[in-house]
Amino acid sequence: MTESTTVTADPEVVSLINTICADLAQTAQVPQDGSLNQDAWETLSQSGLLSLTDTNDPQSLAHAATLAEAIAHHRLAIPSGEHDIMSKWVGQTVGLDLDATALVITTEVDRDGRSTRVPWARHAQTFVALSRTGEGLGISVVTSDDVEITPGLNHAGDARDAIKIDPAALASAERVDPTLGDALRVRGAYLRAAQIVGAMNAAVEASLQYASEREQFGRPIAKFPLVQRMLVESVNESQLGAAAVDHATLVVADPQATDSDKTMAVAIARSVVAHAAGAVTRHAHQVHGAIGTTAEHPLHFSTQAMEAWASEFGSTAHWESLISEHLRATTQPVWDLIS
Repeated sequence: MTESTTVTADPEVVSLINTICADLAQTAQVPQDGSLNQDAWETLSQSGLLSLTDTNDPQSLAHAATLAEAIAHHRLAIPSGEHDIMSKWVGQTVGLDLDATALVITTEVDRDGRSTRVPWARHAQTFVALSRTGEGLGISVVTSDDVEITPGLNHAGDARDAIKIDPAALASAERVDPTLGDALRVRGAYLRAAQIVGAMNAAVEASLQYASEREQFGRPIAKFPLVQRMLVESVNESQLGAAAVDHATLVVADPQATDSDKTMAVAIARSVVAHAAGAVTRHAHQVHGAIGTTAEHPLHFSTQAMEAWASEFGSTAHWESLISEHLRATTQPVWDLIS
């Protein structure tokens, strides 16, 4: 498999995604109460962009990730990745017959049917529940009628709810490959890395624009060497994060890659984007000064989202510990693995 012919997103699809998301952002509000942007959801659904995943087409992951990045960039409150990159992938992998028009959320539940911090659960019509028993891993498709939801939020104001599924709805769970749960968490971590890249790009763009417009001592602050250095470092860090996610896309989409390969590629991406996001956040708020910390200024929509997403589907420490364990266990020269 080669990056240029298989996994790189089609420029026309990228242009379409960016145009639609930018247009939606013109009138969209960024909710802090877990609300769903219904207009954006319907527009993207009608355009077919919420059903990009195709397990037979590796390029589809690049398109789905591009959409997740664009939605994060404009802070459109819709769970395209949870619905498509995660749930639609699970459905196709195990052969589930999922409602094409319903918002689907996939999560792993305990023996009592409970799960916490489930993304966007309050808005889902369908749940794909993974449950572990002594017999292995089971999978069930459940409607929202069988789910009790306790609303919650993450630091960015996105819905992260606690759920309890009626045990009767899980009684007929079908047995699936026990590694499916781990693979789903890796895809969730990959999704968050892509979203962080989108938010980083938004913060960098805001910093560049503000620095070119804000004047001190008769000239734009972008003319000052210290500010220039922060801007350059921000651009570099955001591009480094994007490159790490691009590499993860190559590996995750590769049908020949092992589960270990995919886990390591995503672990590296999560580590890189977390550290990059920290630098971009720090520089963005330094460039903006006090105004960037106010609730009225949109910068915090991006920086708070980066912080919140970096803690979901495994912390930075978790993913870096996996990298460390892999490096200690490998017989390959470490430099060959990291260069």
